[in-house]
Amino acid sequence: MENRSTKVVVEHHLAALLSGDVSDILQDYSDNSIVFTPDGPVQGLADLSSLFTAFLSELPEGSLAMLEVLREDYNGDAAYLLWSIPGLFPLGTDTFVVAEGKILTQSFAAYRQE
Repeated sequence: MENRSTKVVVEHHLAALLSGDVSDILQDYSDNSIVFTPDGPVQGLADLSSLFTAFLSELPEGSLAMLEVLREDYNGDAAYLLWSIPGLFPLGTDTFVVAEGKILTQSFAAYRQE
C-alpha cells in the first residue's frame, strides 16, 4: 500500500469509515500515526483501534450513511475535509498529513448536536 497518493489514502479512509470496518480503517495508519482529538492525542494502532471502535459504537445506526463532505482540499501530502452528518454533527473537520501511503498525522474536531 506504499506510495499511494494523499487523495487515494483519504478516499480509502472515508470508504473504510463508512463501512464501519475498524480493521480496514487501520490499514491507512501505522504505529507511528497520531490523531489529535478534542480529548487529546491518540497514537499507535492499538489505541487508534480503540478510538475508532468507540467512535463507531457511539453513532446511531445508519448515521454514517448521511455523511456529507462539504469541502475537500489537497495539497501535496496534506488534506483537509469539512463535513456534516445532519441532525448529529452539523460541522466536523479533519486534517491529514500522509507519508509513504499512510496517515502520519490527523486532527479531528466536530460539533455534536445533542
